[in-house]
Amino acid sequence: MVSRAAVADGFLNSRESRDLSEGETGFIRIVAHNAWNNLDMVVGKGVATGTAGDDQISEQEVRLDSNAVSHLAGNAGIDTFIFNDAASAYTISALDTDTLSVSRSTGAAAKFELSGFNVLDFADRELFVLDSAQASIGRLYTILDRAPDIEGLKFWLSPGAAGATGAQVAGGFVQSAEFSQSLPNGSSNTAFVEHLYHNVLDRGSDANGLAYWVQSLDGGTSRGQVAFNIANSAESAALTQGDAGFIHLVGHADWV
Repeated sequence: MVSRAAVADGFLNSRESRDLSEGETGFIRIVAHNAWNNLDMVVGKGVATGTAGDDQISEQEVRLDSNAVSHLAGNAGIDTFIFNDAASAYTISALDTDTLSVSRSTGAAAKFELSGFNVLDFADRELFVLDSAQASIGRLYTILDRAPDIEGLKFWLSPGAAGATGAQVAGGFVQSAEFSQSLPNGSSNTAFVEHLYHNVLDRGSDANGLAYWVQSLDGGTSRGQVAFNIANSAESAALTQGDAGFIHLVGHADWV
């Protein structure tokens, strides 16, 4: 016996239903801006639904409802929302542990309620939506004096990298070819700490801080551990989550 759900699904997804709902007078638009697979996002008036893959959707592709609001669910995968303007043109607030409300503060009114999105791509910078544990890994990119790249961050937050401690991940960064291009291998502990201050905190070291970290290294603490601690200091957190930062903290974020 065919269930009611199966019958309903058959009607809703029939050719006739799709022609009506996606036609010139319909209420659904299919958006094929999915960078990593051939699945399509479904965009309706005031609502959009992502796929099981890594989705991208832009502000101009969204259809607002009569209240100038759109509710968007990224679903599984690493999902990116692309905004028209710089981050300063928007106000971000939390609706839930994994849902953000992003409202335009300039120009025409518009509010985007984003559930399950991982990256907010503004015209001037990207914001990575991370929980506190994920942010402790995301900040390690400051060791390289840059923001994360999506694929790299995705790897370090994946189950395959979950067995590594933060210090071990940081150790991989300081031993990388990218890091050694700006600080040659074999540099002194003093030079290493100075380099971290410039890359991570965007300033020179203070005498007390320099002495503390060099003494710690001379005493046997690994460079990875020191790099992790500096990258996750209160000063670094304020920078990476500030007006020019690249992290937006939430209670829960899926990066797998």
